[in-house]
Amino acid sequence: MIKFILTFFSILPLRINHFIGAMIGRYLSLTNSDSKKVVSKNIQTCFPDLSDTEQQNLVKKSLIETGKGLSESGFIWFNSFKNNATYITKTTGMAHLKSDSPVILLVPHFGCWEITGRVLSLTKPVTFLYKPLRKSEQEECLISKRQQDNLS
Repeated sequence: MIKFILTFFSILPLRINHFIGAMIGRYLSLTNSDSKKVVSKNIQTCFPDLSDTEQQNLVKKSLIETGKGLSESGFIWFNSFKNNATYITKTTGMAHLKSDSPVILLVPHFGCWEITGRVLSLTKPVTFLYKPLRKSEQEECLISKRQQDNLS
């Protein structure tokens, strides 16, 4: 089922993909989902001085971006690396990657870090370090998409 959903997202234009992902995030913000509970706790911990309304606005925005991130995963994993690269409009620090020495990128878990490795692998081998997913079907799908071309 997950492969079908990700394939569906891969054929949509990115703008529509993000719209649907944002709707998923809005839905999560209206429910008592585990995602909402975790995000709410994190926002309360990190921003205790914000009012309840401000915290709830951040929770909603975070869940919307989470929904967009989920929907764009299919767009990234099921499209070609070269297609992914066309969506990058600005890069910094590329001089570090042009050396012959190995480079370690510490990429925080927000934004589209998946696309970073895919695009970098067009010119150099890239290895991901990550925590495996709990569901084996999802893990197999993820691994098959991450182990393409110069990715491992």
